[in-house]
Amino acid sequence: MNQKLAIAVVSGAFIALAPFSPQAAQPAASVASSATIAGVSVLQAEGIVQAVDRIAHTVTVKDAASGQATFNVSPDSTKLSELKAGDKVRVRMVRDVVITLSPRGASNANGQIVANADPVSQNNVAAELVTIDQKTGVLALRGPKGAMFHIQANSTAQLAHLSPGMHVEVAYAPTATVSVSAP
Repeated sequence: MNQKLAIAVVSGAFIALAPFSPQAAQPAASVASSATIAGVSVLQAEGIVQAVDRIAHTVTVKDAASGQATFNVSPDSTKLSELKAGDKVRVRMVRDVVITLSPRGASNANGQIVANADPVSQNNVAAELVTIDQKTGVLALRGPKGAMFHIQANSTAQLAHLSPGMHVEVAYAPTATVSVSAP
């Protein structure tokens, strides 16, 4: 797995996982709407195994904040036969993303910002760029409910036209690679 992925690790509660560029002279609306940035999101958290379903390849984990989630685990990345209820584990979820520039976020018919703030269950999140690290390619974003999250861009060259304050739509891939291991 690419070592750059480790840079974009976000730690947090399973249920509260929120996910959740520089052309400063031009407003976001004037930037080409077809401009997209490909990247990856890595979410990581620790918890206690509640249940293991070896046939369905799922693991249910409860975190320290009493959040509980069931993950479809990649069979090749986790030895389910070694997991049992009560084990302390680290869950790592990797998903591809595409970021598209938006003048003020996507709006519904009533003009309200469309805001899906859970990258575990949702595929799109409206966000605001907070910082751009041109050296590492890591973008810090603020989701619609104020939660911060990070995306690792596949190429730092894609970030040249971005600046803090721009609004974007983050489209998460519908599937993720999930691994469970000892912390």
